[in-house]
Amino acid sequence: MAVLRQVDLKKNEVNRKLIGWMFFGMGIFSMGLWLWGRQSVKKSSVEQGENPLIMKLRFDLKSTPEPQVKAAESGERIIEVLNEITATTSGEYGIYVLDPVSGSGYGVNEEVELPAASIMKVPIMATVYKLVESGEMELNDTYTLKESDKRYGSGPLEFVKAGTPLTIRRLLSEMGKKSDNTAPVVLTNLVGTEKVEDMIGKLGMKQTDFGKNTMTAKDASAMWKTLYNGKILDDEHLKMMWEDLKDSIYEERLPAGLPREKLEIVHKVGTDADVWADSGIIMPQTTKPLIITILNEGVKRAEAEQMVPELTRRIWEFETSGLK
Repeated sequence: MAVLRQVDLKKNEVNRKLIGWMFFGMGIFSMGLWLWGRQSVKKSSVEQGENPLIMKLRFDLKSTPEPQVKAAESGERIIEVLNEITATTSGEYGIYVLDPVSGSGYGVNEEVELPAASIMKVPIMATVYKLVESGEMELNDTYTLKESDKRYGSGPLEFVKAGTPLTIRRLLSEMGKKSDNTAPVVLTNLVGTEKVEDMIGKLGMKQTDFGKNTMTAKDASAMWKTLYNGKILDDEHLKMMWEDLKDSIYEERLPAGLPREKLEIVHKVGTDADVWADSGIIMPQTTKPLIITILNEGVKRAEAEQMVPELTRRIWEFETSGLK
């Protein structure tokens, strides 16, 4: 029995030595493979003419974690700011800011349907200009004004004598520059409601109701984006439309919150008893364009007169501060 036990002990000792040598051999083999792979990569880089210092830097950086971008945090912060500002005032606001080039945007209550007021005149203008572009209408065509056409509250045409001939060009200009309320009635009757509603769809306005005269801030911004990107009108007719909507008699909303130097602002205001809105595209000479829409409902005029420019100013400062 003692002899057998000695033999077993010797076997165990031999087994332990074999296992030890096996692990040692595997370690040497693994180290060799690693060194061979590293040397192959270095050789490949050198053969391609890579500077050894840059090559070392590249290997070192491989293990360095990438920095986290703060853009998402800053984007959330501007939304918080807009929410904080609108929470202190009367009524409800819908805001949407859109980059017409990249298509990225952000907002507050941007999909809430709110009164469009006179902002709905933009799709009507686009419809008419598209018909002019296609040759179905001409800017020099005339329409004889009727008393029943007149709508009061804004613009000079309510004071024009019935029976006066008005060109399509004048109707468009009065509607854009002075937000005339008679012009859209005449032009919609001339082109037909169906064509205007069709244009609303082409402009990407998915939650806009022409009959109820409501839209969302997101829809209004999508409208400017589609126009800006040349998907509706050719350059000639888009430029004409832009001219109708620049330097209007209502520059106390979006424009009041923006630096006027080297900025072209194409916009349309919307006004009613408890509505003080604006929507447009800002085109700086040196940086990318930006679309801002501020809709509202149930607001007090005195508050909104301060609120809309202030919201615009905050958005513009964020967009141009480099914090994005």
